[in-house]
Amino acid sequence: AVLVGTVIQLGWVALQVAHLDPLFQATVPQSGPAPAFVEPVGWMGNPMDLALLLGVSLPLLLAVRPRWLGRAVAALTALTMLLGLRTTVGAMAVGVTALWMLWEPLASWRWLRQATVVLIALAGVLYVLVWDPHVGSRPLIWKQAGHLIGLRPFAGWGPNAVDHRLLLLTPKTELRWNFIFNEWLQAWLELGMLAPALAVGYLVTLARRLRGRWREAGELPAVAAIVLLASCFSIPFRIGPVALVAALALGQLERRLT
Repeated sequence: AVLVGTVIQLGWVALQVAHLDPLFQATVPQSGPAPAFVEPVGWMGNPMDLALLLGVSLPLLLAVRPRWLGRAVAALTALTMLLGLRTTVGAMAVGVTALWMLWEPLASWRWLRQATVVLIALAGVLYVLVWDPHVGSRPLIWKQAGHLIGLRPFAGWGPNAVDHRLLLLTPKTELRWNFIFNEWLQAWLELGMLAPALAVGYLVTLARRLRGRWREAGELPAVAAIVLLASCFSIPFRIGPVALVAALALGQLERRLT
């Protein structure tokens, strides 16, 4: 299912790049001429959503059999995220997947493995600083979210309060946001302190159960790591297809650890 879904998304991106998308139209701006083409977003709403979906799917593709098929689609997916979508979450997912693939082969060369971790981390930071269009907006949004959390830290403001009961603006650009670019902050703001506390508890128990069982868990810890890192600067569980793939991977991980 993940393989078929990924192929459909990549195929739709190819149609959009070739200006042949038969269904979706370019976003009509409030002022000025409408663009003549649809940006590559696949069957999603924006590049970040597509990068999140492809990112959590990437390690799963490497487990597809026959292996040559899964690896071919995974390589095409990684190139699409790095060269076509240019999002932080896409670059992060490619880095985590590459590190997971190299971790075991480099076990005999500890210094080389450590150097690989440092190089991938530095490449990710450089990618964010060069390509991420929201690198300046996120701190402003997080600051506003922190202020709102401080007003009601225990009960929160209620589900989907952002953009309905609450309004977030970035003063320098005067843009309005209906999400916070951080799953933890948004859950705390809307559902209160109990939401992130329960999530932390689950992560702690999962880490304890994974100790010494990484090989048994296969590719699934890489998916969990991508979801965890993405939740720090994006909203993976608030995008339906992404949440479904994440739930599939976490459910399979629970089954393998039982």
